[in-house]
Amino acid sequence: MNPTTSETDATVAPEAPAFDGFWINSTLSSATLGDFGARIDEYASGVATPSRFVFPAGPISLPHPRGRFWSLLRARRSRRLFSGASLSPQDIGAVLASVATTDGANRAYPSAGATHPLEFMVLVNRCTDERLQGRVLHYSSSDHSVTPVRELPPYGDYAHLINLSTETTEPAIVVVILAVRSRTTQKYGERGGRFVLIEAGHAAQNVMLACTERKLACCAAGGLLDDSILELLGVVPGDADVLLGIAAGHPAKR
Repeated sequence: MNPTTSETDATVAPEAPAFDGFWINSTLSSATLGDFGARIDEYASGVATPSRFVFPAGPISLPHPRGRFWSLLRARRSRRLFSGASLSPQDIGAVLASVATTDGANRAYPSAGATHPLEFMVLVNRCTDERLQGRVLHYSSSDHSVTPVRELPPYGDYAHLINLSTETTEPAIVVVILAVRSRTTQKYGERGGRFVLIEAGHAAQNVMLACTERKLACCAAGGLLDDSILELLGVVPGDADVLLGIAAGHPAKR
């Protein structure tokens, strides 16, 4: 199954070998996960937080903004404990609309040179619509639709690939952001690699703000096991890269 690569994508080889090397060196797998965890533990045990910039002049206070958007930003939190409730198609649609095409051409987040390297897949663990329940979906931002790709195993069978501690709870969905980075690096070379990562940050914030507006808990998962996630999605390695996941669902009651 190859839901991401078009004929145009496949005709030109990537032109960013140094960025390719960075990507290979930062890949997570079952073989490298132990060293990654040890590094995190070492950092937590002995590294001091760097101080902020210091300038000769003193700070000048600015008035705080007010309004719905500011309230939404203040309400956004990373929460990784979920209830057992299913999401509705309306919930999933509202979350994915945050990365949709807005007026037939432009998307709801910026893309360098309109190269649009990102693709969005959704792992649906719990949904009230049986057509979506237990499926891997591909999201089309151009017409705000999802296409079932394959069946999804129970969350407990693949949770270790998401690599996000949710204690005994399970997210209703996991949005996986992929990149066909050659779309951007063909135009910008090595610098295009940075643009791809910046774009993913824009898109992830949109998704998380949409979750917040819907009163859903959500948390970014940056430690996905790259090739294993591609296999779960049904995407051929080399056709796309795994950037991050966003686990979401109704929040667990405190």
